[in-house]
Amino acid sequence: MKKLLLYFLFFSAASQAQIVNIPDPNFKADLINKGIDLNSDGDIQVSEAEAVTSLGMVDLNISSLEGIQSFVNLTSLTCYNLNLTALDVSGLTHLGELNCGHNAAMTSLNLSGCTSLANCRASNCALTSLDTSGLIHLYNLDVSNNQLTSLNLAGWVSSDGGYLLARYNQLTSVDASDMGNLIMLDFSHNALTTLDVTGTNVSTDIALSYNHLTSLDLSNSPIQGVDASHNNLASISLNPNTQYNHLWLDNNQLVNLDVSGLYVRDLNANHNNLTSINFQGTRIYTVYLNGNNFQTVDLSGAIRINSFCSIDIDSNPYLETFFAKNGNSDYLSFIGDFSLEYVCIDESDLIGGSSPPNAVFSPYCIFTPGGNYNTITGNVTFDADNNGCDNTDPDQPYVKLNLTSGNNIYSVFTTPDGNFNYFGQTGMFNVGLAMENASLFTITPPLATIVFGTNNNNLTTQDFCITATGIQNDLETIIVPLSPVRPGFDATYKIICKNKGNQILSGNVDFTYQENELDYVNASTAPDVQTAGSLSWNFSSLYPFESRSVEVRLHVNSPQETPSVNIGDQLSFSVQANPVSGDITPDDNTFSFRQTVIGSYDPNDITCLEGEHVNPTEIGNYLHYNINFENIGTAAAENIVVKDMIDLTRFDISSLQILNASHPMTPRITNGKVEFIFEGINLGASEHGNVAFKIKTKNTLVTGNSVSQKADIYFDYNFPVATNVAVTTFDTLGTDNVVLDDDISIYPNPTKGLVNIKSDSEIKSVELFDVQGRQLLRKNNVETLNISTYTCGVYFIKVATYKGFKTQKLIKQ
Repeated sequence: MKKLLLYFLFFSAASQAQIVNIPDPNFKADLINKGIDLNSDGDIQVSEAEAVTSLGMVDLNISSLEGIQSFVNLTSLTCYNLNLTALDVSGLTHLGELNCGHNAAMTSLNLSGCTSLANCRASNCALTSLDTSGLIHLYNLDVSNNQLTSLNLAGWVSSDGGYLLARYNQLTSVDASDMGNLIMLDFSHNALTTLDVTGTNVSTDIALSYNHLTSLDLSNSPIQGVDASHNNLASISLNPNTQYNHLWLDNNQLVNLDVSGLYVRDLNANHNNLTSINFQGTRIYTVYLNGNNFQTVDLSGAIRINSFCSIDIDSNPYLETFFAKNGNSDYLSFIGDFSLEYVCIDESDLIGGSSPPNAVFSPYCIFTPGGNYNTITGNVTFDADNNGCDNTDPDQPYVKLNLTSGNNIYSVFTTPDGNFNYFGQTGMFNVGLAMENASLFTITPPLATIVFGTNNNNLTTQDFCITATGIQNDLETIIVPLSPVRPGFDATYKIICKNKGNQILSGNVDFTYQENELDYVNASTAPDVQTAGSLSWNFSSLYPFESRSVEVRLHVNSPQETPSVNIGDQLSFSVQANPVSGDITPDDNTFSFRQTVIGSYDPNDITCLEGEHVNPTEIGNYLHYNINFENIGTAAAENIVVKDMIDLTRFDISSLQILNASHPMTPRITNGKVEFIFEGINLGASEHGNVAFKIKTKNTLVTGNSVSQKADIYFDYNFPVATNVAVTTFDTLGTDNVVLDDDISIYPNPTKGLVNIKSDSEIKSVELFDVQGRQLLRKNNVETLNISTYTCGVYFIKVATYKGFKTQKLIKQ
């Protein structure tokens, strides 16, 4: 009997041990409803639990999953939106998928020993801590919207790329280092003050917005998208080898930001304390910088991902200058209110939106294209001793070079030290000298071909050597007015002599002026010979291509002096460069210039030295121009650019030659745009400068046609100053239509100086012309004309009245 009782007790206990303890009736009922109770005894045996590999429970009133650990072969468990307060799945070594999200009261989750777990979703719970250490196959983890203050990720190494979502928690620090390859890492809306992602490769996005981070080091993380907005970031280190699809750093405490060399398609740095940002070499598409403390934003070194670039720089109360010149044709849109004073752009850029009303738009912040470009550089030397060009030979200033690429022709000039630079993009360029008297020289090489396959800032050096062909002398001289002529004031003139030939020359320059109306004051170089109305300077060793000049100051008679000088009068000057004998073009060894007396004036002006009227026989020949500029500001002008748009229908742009400049400059020609760039001129307040050039008119012009020139002068970052328009008309000696030969008498003729005019009607003006039709002198409302200071020869005098005019040949003895 005792043996029978003992056997019964043992059998009963063994039977109870095979049943899984499941205290929650709703959990047990759901398992039975799912058919897991195979023997229909109302319980779940261990063998029955071990037969289950996937289990799903959604939206049920289950508060405990005690007993789940007996389901040792589970690979997938879903317990979504139940009433769990805790979940222990420890030891389930085959579990690969776990979704226990939306258990609002669940404060703990035990995953220890779940070595096969790959995907775990535990979002929208009440977890305060989670330990994933040892889960070596964990791939995706979502613990968003919990109350986590601790998250242990040690040992998680993803090799294929997964995600870690832990947004909306209470984490203050996380060690997410050495986690392998992830697609996304999201710690947004926490309380993070530190984060370590060293050694973790996040291929797509890292979200860190709405934390308390003060610094962030991503220098070793190849993350393509970063959202670190709404933090306290004062510094951030980025990976130079990463292409950032977006970099969102708005609403932080950044003062400086360096994105140089990076690829950033979408950059948002709104609402920081930024005062500087480095875009050098940055590839960008959209940029948001509003709500900062910039004084200057410089995008000139940036490279557009596409031709379009959008930038938002609204609400920068201190922003004064914006640089966007990069060598590309871009569309720039300005929206909102701005206090901008200067915007530097490429001339091909399009401006949209509401342009800042007081801002200057100019391309002259830098004198290279910006962005990536190639450079052709070199030196032009004259072989003065005929033994090959070397360092002992003189460099050649303002020698013109043409660069042809396809149908485009670009022109640059050498600087005063003989060097030249051309900045361009890809293509084949034929480079050659374009001198005025090219037939007088042999150029080595005659033409250079340079090919650029890429625009990766390639540099090619090409020097040119010039040697004389035969013996050819050719001097040229002009007179340039550096100031207006006003009654009772001083006037300044520059006398220029240039050697266009191929021999070193010595000689002298003679300058004559109206001695009765003008008094010599001084000259930058004292004359070697001075007589009444004449000054002469000797020169020696004037090299080919070399230009020399002297400035002369003369005092103008006032209306109260005798003879008087009044507004509207014209004063005449002439200059001759010797030797004339043996010169291949002796006509340009002499130059006559007339200047109208004025009252008020603009110091920034352009003058055609031939005057307002030129004989039609001069069509197709050179016209000489001088552009004066004066710094009327209160501080020195660091850079000045004089831009002249040439009318290509009336001028031959290929003929343009530089005659003289007051300061070292770099001229360049693009189509019809001529730029004289005085980089680093540092022209002081009230100081002056000038540039003189000559250009041929088209020989297709006819009598009655006019040509005009106008220049825009850029002083640093100010609005350009527009000069007057210099208009020259090709016509005969006058414009009046009625000829009054019998009503006007001009005598004596010949004359030694004094000419009398008698007219039946009131005289409007008296003009004196040379045989080439150039006006030498003009007087208003006079009956006598004194030409005693003019050289002997043949002239023409034109007298205009209110009824008509008379022109007569006049001989000066």
